Amino acid sequence: MKWRPLFFVLLAAAVGAFLKLYVIGPLPGSSDYQAYIETAKFFSGVPGAQMLPFEILKPLNPMLVALFGFFVGIPHAFLLQSVLFYFALAVAMYFLAREFFEDDFTAASAGILMASSYPVLKYGVDIYADAGAWFFYVLSLWLTLKFLKQPARKILFWNIAVITVGFLWKEYSVVAAIIFGLTLLCHPALSIRQKITNIAWFAGIFLAVNLAWQAVVYGLWHYTYLDWYHAGGTPGFETQWTPKNVTKSFGALLGLLWLAVPIGIYKLRNLSNYQKIFLLCAVPPPFIALLWGFVSSRLFFVIAVPLMLSALFGMQSAFKSRTALAICTTIAVIANIAWLFFSYAINI
Repeated sequence: MKWRPLFFVLLAAAVGAFLKLYVIGPLPGSSDYQAYIETAKFFSGVPGAQMLPFEILKPLNPMLVALFGFFVGIPHAFLLQSVLFYFALAVAMYFLAREFFEDDFTAASAGILMASSYPVLKYGVDIYADAGAWFFYVLSLWLTLKFLKQPARKILFWNIAVITVGFLWKEYSVVAAIIFGLTLLCHPALSIRQKITNIAWFAGIFLAVNLAWQAVVYGLWHYTYLDWYHAGGTPGFETQWTPKNVTKSFGALLGLLWLAVPIGIYKLRNLSNYQKIFLLCAVPPPFIALLWGFVSSRLFFVIAVPLMLSALFGMQSAFKSRTALAICTTIAVIANIAWLFFSYAINI
C-alpha cells in the first residue's frame, strides 16, 4: 500500500480538527452531551451520578469515556474520543474508496472529502458520539465490499463483529446491518445454502449479543428501544419536518458533491459487476434515517457515505483526469468549510 495518499488524508483531518477546535471551538454542551457525561460518570462510579436508561441501551461510548476519564477527566475524555474517531473515520473512508475504485488517488480524495464534510466537522469533531458511530458504519461498508469481492469466512465474522459492536455504540449500525444482509442475499458467487448459512451466523451473533444486552437493561430498568423511540424519535415528526429543515440538512450532507451524484448514477452501467451490486445494496437502506424522527445532517449522514462514492465516480466520468478530480475535490472542500463558518456566523 502507498502511504503518501493516506498521509494527505490524515493531514486534511488534522487541518479540519484544528479549524473546528481552535478557530470555531466546540458547540455548547447539548442534551446528548450531558446525558453521555452523566452515564460515563455512572459507569465510573461517581457518587450521585444519574442512571439514564436511554444511554445505557448504547453503553460503549460512555464506557470508553469513563475509561479515558481516569486519565484526562470525563469532560476532556468525551472530546478526545470524538477526535480519535474523526481521524479513524477519514482513514476508514480512504480504505472503503480504495476498495471500490482500486485507486489510491481517488481513495485519498474520498478520505479528504470525508474529513472536510460539513456534518463531520460540525458534529464529529465535537462533544457528540457520532464520529465513532460513523467509523463503525464506514468500516462495515468496507468489509461488506471486501466480502462481495472475496467471500471469505474471516471477513464475514469480522463484519459481524463490527456491526454488533457498532450497534452497542449507536443505532446507526442498523443501516450497516441491512446493507450487509442485502449483500449476502445478492452475492452472485454464493449458493443458496451458503447464503442461508451466512445470514444465520450474522443474525444469530448480532441478535444474541444485542438482545442479551436489551434484556439486561429491561430487567434492571424496564426500558427498551421502543421507549427510546417514543421519547426521542417520534416527537421530531411534529416539529422538525419543514421544507427549510429538510432542504438545509440534505444539502449539507454532500454540499457541491450533489452535482456529481446524478452523473455517477447515470454512468452506473460502466461500473464492474461487484461495484454495481455494492451501490445497489448500499444506497437505498440509509434512507431509513428519515424514520429517526428529527431532521439533521448529523442524523442523515449515513445517507451521504455511499452517495459520496457515486459522486466521485461521477467526477471521474465527467472529467477523466486526476488534475480535474483534484480541482473538484479542492473546490468541494473549500465550499464545505465556507458553509461551516457561515452556519456558525448566522447560527443555523
